Amino acid sequence: MSSIENTSVLNTSPVPGVKQLYYLSLATAAVSGLFCVVFIVLLLVNYLAPHYHIQNHQDIPLLSIMGTPAISNSTSYRQPASDAFNALPTDSYTFNVFKHQLSEDRGNENLHETIRQFDRQLRYRFLMRREVIAKITPFLLFSAVVFFASVRLASILNRKIPVPAELSPARIRQNEQKQFSLGVLSLTVCSAVLIGFAIGVMFIPPSHFEKVLAAKIQEEEAQKQITQQQAATQTPVIPTLEIKPAETLSTETKTDEKPFDKEAFLAEAKENWAAFRSFDGSGTVRSKDGGNRPPLEWDSTADKNIVWKTEIALPGKSSPVVWKTEKGTRIFLTGADEEKRQIYCFDGENGTQLWAVDVPPLPESSGKVSVSEDTGFAAPTMVTNGQAAAAMFANGDVVAVDFDGKILWHKPLGIPDSSYGFSASPALYYDKIIVQYDFGKSSEEKSKLYCFDLKTGSTIWETPREFGNSWSSPVVCTVAGKEQVITCAEPFVVSYNPETGKEIWRAKCLSGDIGPSPVFYGNNVFVTNQSPQTSAIDASGEGDVTATNILWRGNNALSDTASPIAAERHLYTFDSHGYLTAYDPTKINEKNRRAAFWELEIGGGEAAFYSSPVLVGERLYMFDMTEDNPRSFVIDLSKAEIDDNGELTEKAREEMIAATNPMSEPCVASPAIVGSRIYIRGSNTLFCIGE
Repeated sequence: MSSIENTSVLNTSPVPGVKQLYYLSLATAAVSGLFCVVFIVLLLVNYLAPHYHIQNHQDIPLLSIMGTPAISNSTSYRQPASDAFNALPTDSYTFNVFKHQLSEDRGNENLHETIRQFDRQLRYRFLMRREVIAKITPFLLFSAVVFFASVRLASILNRKIPVPAELSPARIRQNEQKQFSLGVLSLTVCSAVLIGFAIGVMFIPPSHFEKVLAAKIQEEEAQKQITQQQAATQTPVIPTLEIKPAETLSTETKTDEKPFDKEAFLAEAKENWAAFRSFDGSGTVRSKDGGNRPPLEWDSTADKNIVWKTEIALPGKSSPVVWKTEKGTRIFLTGADEEKRQIYCFDGENGTQLWAVDVPPLPESSGKVSVSEDTGFAAPTMVTNGQAAAAMFANGDVVAVDFDGKILWHKPLGIPDSSYGFSASPALYYDKIIVQYDFGKSSEEKSKLYCFDLKTGSTIWETPREFGNSWSSPVVCTVAGKEQVITCAEPFVVSYNPETGKEIWRAKCLSGDIGPSPVFYGNNVFVTNQSPQTSAIDASGEGDVTATNILWRGNNALSDTASPIAAERHLYTFDSHGYLTAYDPTKINEKNRRAAFWELEIGGGEAAFYSSPVLVGERLYMFDMTEDNPRSFVIDLSKAEIDDNGELTEKAREEMIAATNPMSEPCVASPAIVGSRIYIRGSNTLFCIGE
């Protein structure tokens, strides 16, 4: 037996490059290990860094405001995060102290500017922290892989191995050749990986955040130069992330055109159904002919009091709009699927489809659109002012047609990043339409409020909004003696001037996914949502009116979809499970500002509602969306009787449900009521209900 001695590859191999490979692996392990330590330290710094602090605001010393009481102890809103990484910019103690100071001194422009600048710093650091972590993590993983691979290679080269004391020359040459090939291959692979990684890092495109930040910096530099040129002796304005006021983009009017007659339009609009929940979004029939009401009973399964029914070619959740013309009553509706979008016009007398217009695809909105089954591709309801009709689809296309089906204009707003699919309906403002285009996340600042000329499609104004996804439709109304556009999006109700798009007031009273639209009565605006509550707001204020103009609240029948009804005595809210709640604003608990209420269950716990109710006189008309037993209900509010406990009597509960009418299809859309007829869209059919 030949003698054996223990040695290593480094000591025995005559192959050139083996020792160099060993030393290279040690050096690579040291460098990659050092990088791992650096990257870990950077991650820990970004993850465990102390909370945000203020800079460049020496004019407001922090010591003078420490000890300021907490802004709110309410559990309805998000509580600040306990760790630094998950803390949002709005969790900053200093930021909330500034907000508290601002609520007590609204006219302090210096404080306004300080908050804007500080908010910009908070957002920058919040986003930069996540940007750094996102970029460092892959580098850490790669460095760790290189470190362990280098250590492994070095250990293999320096491993003690048994080597025969006597080897034949041929065997020695064979081993040398294998070792040389292994060394060259390892060195080549490591070099290629390192070179490829370096080249990849050099050519990594800038992230979205870097692009946005670069654009902001360029914009700020340009603004500084302009300001310095205009007022060399003045202090430069600090550029901030303040939302720019709406700019009038198109103000030219043709002198040869007859001005739009607003009074004549309002008179006609009250006799028609011009938009989602009528021309003013109230869901209330305001016709002068108050006695001309729809029937109390019908049955679409047996064609009882069904004037006509017409199949709709494409699916949709949009509601019908109706306008009477010299040629007859015209009903407009939309339908769409993943491939096709259409606008329909039906004859209101017999249900005949007069025309269907295919909306052509545009490059800006021809990509994939994500929607849920609850919204689909045609959820927004159309608007019409008797001269033209406009529609909107889930891909962000806004298109207007005349009453003969000719496309007047077609405008793409871009495909919205909406969680469930875009569904907010445009609002009608005389000869213009208002589009609340809220989507994405609030931090992305993609949302806008638009005003378009209904006849030409020209942009009258557009206003940026700092909100994310919202499925609520705007309402244009006259409250507190002035015309306003009321919008809802987490966490604010915001009012705008419909002529300019400038904000009038806002109130913080919403949270979660916002679906129901606002309503108004007198000087007040009413909003409801599944979270956190129903609120009544005095619409006569300006600025942030959260602390001053919220009149009362309620926590019953919180709807996630159906919009409320505001009447002379009560505010009616309606949840998806069939509970109708009537709030009495004349009876307010002074301790908690809650309004007294009564509630009525509709459908016996077996009904479900997305459709918003419509009020005609003292009757509420509402439609069920259950698949197995769809029904519609008529509620007689005049039968409401309250006992000593403020609840409905048993007699009232029985008599108020005036009719339960079978439907052959579930209804998600809301009804349009003109005269004595109800126009309601089912899952596949448009129904006309009447005597």
